[in-house]
Amino acid sequence: MHARVPLAPLALSLSLVLAGCSDETIASYLLGGPPSATESEASMDPDGAYEPDAEDEPVAPSRLAQVAAPARPAPPPAKPEPTPAPPAEPKPAPPRPRPQAPQVAAAPAPSAAAPARAAVDVLALDLRGQTAIDAVYVARGVGKSVYPIVNKTLQRRDRKDRTDPPTVYAGEKLTLVEAIPFNREGQPLEYNYVTVRRADGSEGNLQIRYLSATPLNFDLSKPGDAKALVRGVYLEGVRAGVELHRTLSAHAYDIPRDPPEVYAKAYGRRQVYEEGLNFAKHLAASLSRGAHTSSREILRNPLLRWAALAEDPRVLSYYEGGVDDPQLKERCQLADSLLSNLSNLSSHGFKLARVASRREARSWLRGTEGLPAKAVETLTQKELAKLDAEEQQVRERMGQTLSRAGELYAEVFGAPR
Repeated sequence: MHARVPLAPLALSLSLVLAGCSDETIASYLLGGPPSATESEASMDPDGAYEPDAEDEPVAPSRLAQVAAPARPAPPPAKPEPTPAPPAEPKPAPPRPRPQAPQVAAAPAPSAAAPARAAVDVLALDLRGQTAIDAVYVARGVGKSVYPIVNKTLQRRDRKDRTDPPTVYAGEKLTLVEAIPFNREGQPLEYNYVTVRRADGSEGNLQIRYLSATPLNFDLSKPGDAKALVRGVYLEGVRAGVELHRTLSAHAYDIPRDPPEVYAKAYGRRQVYEEGLNFAKHLAASLSRGAHTSSREILRNPLLRWAALAEDPRVLSYYEGGVDDPQLKERCQLADSLLSNLSNLSSHGFKLARVASRREARSWLRGTEGLPAKAVETLTQKELAKLDAEEQQVRERMGQTLSRAGELYAEVFGAPR
């Protein structure tokens, strides 16, 4: 089965940035460009004091961690190279008319009985983290850096090669070596497996659905401080959850099949952010509550060995038995709830799409041939009223979910400055 990578622009995508590409990111060939780091995220010490991020750090210091992760040396300045202007993309044919699920209404204001809580609009956050790679720009990334969003064992480049393929870890800096499309003539450009190289020179193939054009909020090949790692994993989950909702809500949670370019682009982005959110939720749960796996099993499993090789011994301790700091554990519980609320957005969105589909299908009209028009119209009005009530209920739940996610984000990470 081949993953499909999206092509056509989304309603909520950012503008394309083509100039100034460095070896740290291939976002210059992405539609939407790299996520901005303008959000000023804070770290929280035990007394509740806030400290701003360092501007040159790819991963924000840990509010959950209470101790900032050590700064990494800045890469040497890359010699600027002229970047050719991208060829103009053909405009897809207008899609057939299709019903659109109503936009989600803003969450209702809290009642007078409930105390107001400081909250943020999670959909307005400008978060750093994973960025899906659009197929039309993949070839321009050859020789640039990419970052896996999950732990994976690479596939061999050559079937004749019998050596064990290397394992890559989420957030690890890789180099995109080769990307060969497999689309047929007249079909949208598509990629499935691409070749990547690790820092030690070992190479292998990985599906592009598991790769990001921009650095993650953590790097399991160099986990660093344990508490900073926990915070970075939760931030990455928020990034993936928000981008997943933005991608799907741009199409009312019902991606059209026509034109095929629109479907390929949106569906490919959905795959990337779903994978990122699910992995972040699983990893965060293992670190905060413990994976209940012995050190011996961790060492024997190539996908888990990163925990045993971490310089901070607390990383392995967390992964084995969970966080032992009461304050950090409490914040992890809030962060778990935050990721769960972001996951629930998709559930609500797909329900809205199903309501819109039922409204379009009007299945209640089957078998009503020959009945008086007035009776049929009365039936139709009743069925539409039921759908309207169901839709309103789902919209209210989605608004409440977004509101709660904003409250939890403010409690865990603080409001952006």
